[in-house]
Amino acid sequence: MRQKIPESGVLKACMDLLRAEHIWHMRMNTGAMQNGTRFTRFGRPGTADILATPKTLVELICDADEPDQEESWMVRWIAWARHGIWKWKETQVLWIECKSDSGKQSDAQIEFEKEVSMAGHHYLVVRSSDDLKRWLVNHGAMREK
Repeated sequence: MRQKIPESGVLKACMDLLRAEHIWHMRMNTGAMQNGTRFTRFGRPGTADILATPKTLVELICDADEPDQEESWMVRWIAWARHGIWKWKETQVLWIECKSDSGKQSDAQIEFEKEVSMAGHHYLVVRSSDDLKRWLVNHGAMREK
C-alpha cells in the first residue's frame, strides 16, 4: 500500500527538485489574515502553488528541396539552413498545483488552470515530485537520473 503524502510534503519535494535542477521558481502564497481589526487578503484564490520557468528542449526537423545553383547565395544559404534538425531551449511558464493523493482542485483552481492554459502557459497537477520530474524529463528540461 502506498503511503499517503500530505500536500505540504508534495510541495516541499517539488520545491527541492526545482532547486536541485537550478530551475527558477517561486512559491505563490494565497490566503487571508486578521491583524487587530484589519482583515487582509493576499494572492488570488485559485492560484497554483508554484510558478516555475523551466527551459525546455525544442526540436525542428527541416527537409527543404535543394536550391538550384543559379540561385543567389542568400537563397542557397537559407535552403541549406532549412536542412537538418535544429534544437534549442525555450523558457516555458509552468504553474504547479500540489495535491495529496485524495486532494481535488477547487472551482477557483480549475478556472485558474483554464485561464493560464489559454494564455499559452503550462499547468500541472502533481501528487508527488515524481509527476513533476516526469514532466521535466518529457519536455527536455532535465535529464532522467
